[in-house]
Amino acid sequence: MNNQDYNTNTFATALDAINNANKRKYAVSNQGVEIDSEGIISDTTQVEPQTTTKEDRNIFEKIGGFISEGIRNVTTGFVSVIEGAIDLGVGAMGEVGSWFGAETNWASDFIEYDITNTIMDSGVNYILDPVGGLYELATGDKLYDQSFTYDLSEKTKNIIQSIEQSIGTSLGAMGFSAFAGPTTGMALFGIGAGGQGMQEALNEGGDYTESLLYGITSGTVEAGVESLSGVVGNLLGTGIKAIPGMQSLTRNGIKPILSSFISEGGEEVISDLINPALQSIYNGKSNQQNYNN
Repeated sequence: MNNQDYNTNTFATALDAINNANKRKYAVSNQGVEIDSEGIISDTTQVEPQTTTKEDRNIFEKIGGFISEGIRNVTTGFVSVIEGAIDLGVGAMGEVGSWFGAETNWASDFIEYDITNTIMDSGVNYILDPVGGLYELATGDKLYDQSFTYDLSEKTKNIIQSIEQSIGTSLGAMGFSAFAGPTTGMALFGIGAGGQGMQEALNEGGDYTESLLYGITSGTVEAGVESLSGVVGNLLGTGIKAIPGMQSLTRNGIKPILSSFISEGGEEVISDLINPALQSIYNGKSNQQNYNN
C-alpha cells in the first residue's frame, strides 16, 4: 500500500468515525442524554414547568377562596376608611399651606401612596384568615385567588367585591360611631370616604384643589348614603321578619345579615348613580361622558 492509499483509507476511516459519533450523539440526545467530543455525558432533558391553572381548583379551594376573598375585601374596606380619614386631613393641610405659597407635592405623594394595599400585602389579613395563610405557606398560592368568583364575569366579580368592601367601610363607620358617638362617628366616616375620593381623583390626574373638592363632596354623599342605608336596613329587617316562617330565622341572626347585605348592595347602586356626576369636578368631562364610562 502506497502512502496515497494509506492516507485515503485513514481519512475515510476518520470520516466514518465522525459520522457514527454524530449518529450516536443524535440518538442518545433524543433520550435526554448528550455525549460531547470528549466523552462527557450531560443531561439535555427539557422539563416543562408545572403550572397551576384556575381549572385545577377543587370545590374546597373555590369555596375556601371565596371566604378568604371576602375576608380580604371586608378588611380592605375597613382599613381604607381609616387611611382615607388620614389622607383628607393631609389634603386639607396641603391646601391651607398652598394659600401661603407652600408646595402641595408632599401632600399629593402621601395621599397617592396606597397604604391599605401595602398593609394587606404584608399579610396582616391572615390574622383574620389563618386558613388562607396556611394555604399560601403550603402551596405558594393565594387562597383568595382560587375563589369561584373568578369563574364569573368581570362585571359580576367587581360588584361582589364592591359590596364586600362596602361592608368593611360600614364596619369602619360603626367603629367611628362606637368611638365618638353616632353623629361624630358618621362625620369621621364621611372624612374617610372623602380621603378615598381625593386619592382616586389624584391617581386619575386631577388637579390638587379640584381633587380635594371632589373628596369633600363625595365623602359627604357617602356619609349621607350610609345613614340612609341604615334606615333602609332596619326597614328591610322588619319586612323580612314579617314574612311567614322567617321569624325563627331572624331570631338566629339571619335578619341582620340579610338586611345588611341588601342595604349594602343598594348603597353601591346609589353611589354608582351619583359619583359619575361628581367626577366632573376634577376630570373635565361632561356628566354624560362620565356616565357612559
